[in-house]
Amino acid sequence: MYDEKISKKATRGIDRIGIKKFNEIEKDQLNIIFNKCNAGTYKFSPYVEKLQSKGRSKNPRLISVSTIRDRIVLYMLKEILHEIFPECVYRKLPNNYIKEIKEFYKISAHKHICYFKTDIKSFYDNIDHDILIGIIKTRVKSKKLINLIKYSLKTPTVPINYKKKDIKEYKRTYGVPQGLAISNILANIYLKEVDVKLEGIGIRYIRYVDDILIFIEEGDSSDIQGKVETVLSDYNLSLNVSKTECQLSDFEFEYLGYLLSKTRTSIKEANIERFITSVAGKFSSYLHNSEERIKKYPWLNQDIQQTVFVEDLNEKITGSLNEKRRYGWLFYFLEITDISLLHKLDGIISNFFTRLSDFGGVPPANLKKLAKAYYKAKYTPRGGYIHNYDNYETISEKMKYLGDRGYINPDKHYKKEDIDIIFNRVKRKRLSDLELDIGITS
Repeated sequence: MYDEKISKKATRGIDRIGIKKFNEIEKDQLNIIFNKCNAGTYKFSPYVEKLQSKGRSKNPRLISVSTIRDRIVLYMLKEILHEIFPECVYRKLPNNYIKEIKEFYKISAHKHICYFKTDIKSFYDNIDHDILIGIIKTRVKSKKLINLIKYSLKTPTVPINYKKKDIKEYKRTYGVPQGLAISNILANIYLKEVDVKLEGIGIRYIRYVDDILIFIEEGDSSDIQGKVETVLSDYNLSLNVSKTECQLSDFEFEYLGYLLSKTRTSIKEANIERFITSVAGKFSSYLHNSEERIKKYPWLNQDIQQTVFVEDLNEKITGSLNEKRRYGWLFYFLEITDISLLHKLDGIISNFFTRLSDFGGVPPANLKKLAKAYYKAKYTPRGGYIHNYDNYETISEKMKYLGDRGYINPDKHYKKEDIDIIFNRVKRKRLSDLELDIGITS
């Protein structure tokens, strides 16, 4: 489990121990985990806070980063909870919910239907520990396991430079820390009874994390908000009034970054703009930083920089594959029917090349297209058109990838282990950046 799930994630916790160092002490650390968990004495180190951008004019999301040792325990806890609460393990991606909405529209095309859309206000921060533990206790009888879950909830999230004497300032009595292996399953366990109750008040109920969508008969729309508020209040939760709306389903509305109506499925304007801005940023970086890169990394000549620029731009356009997962803007929005939008965006990207004299002001022949990538992603994602990190199998392939981007010096000698660590770190950062392009926040 450690090699498969943990060792590839090199984020450091409060102890600042990275993967390379942990590998040297792995056996001792696993013994500590086993002995302390068995004795019921395992305690988590404070989580380190990491701020994750939610886009312009929004407060960042606070992510909690655990130590590698704690990460192993949290992963085991997650697996145990998955077995005990299998109905709370949601593996569907957001676009699967959009597909459900499209199918619902087909079967209710001639009915007078309203949609009610809202989200739960500061959901993770307002989860009541006592209520959550009470729900878990209905199936978990082990006191050691219950206490371990309690410790994971109450462990504070602190700045990296905090002083131990100030630890009380960061103690938590409410909320589930975000970013941990158990965060999602605990949140879904907390809402499992809420889901049952809300499913009973409409024709179709959909929830993705804290984003709620309910379809109802037109005559039932007047008191739907009150019913939802009553259900949530039983769990010390409230809906976000500023994000609550109820309209006839003939109207276009936004959900999970999509723009939906009975006649078309497109993308919310803010998410289109975010993607264009991200692409434009790559052009600006190339335009203004090429000479500086050559000074800093002498082996990065103009030909290499041009090749890498197009490769990385293509990755942003098509998204990427890694193991069994798909990443990127296009993969997220695969349920759109507004294909003309993709052609429009392809035109915008091509037009950006007029700023680059290195390319003669025209897009290169190997520039990939969103419209083509859309069909490839839908029907043959592993056919070769979409960038795939699984194709970097040998050390020489990984070294070329890293060297061409300035992460290593190709003239220096590196251990295989070091190349793997650097490659996985770079890959993880690039996949994370692809997800940021999506810009979906609750």
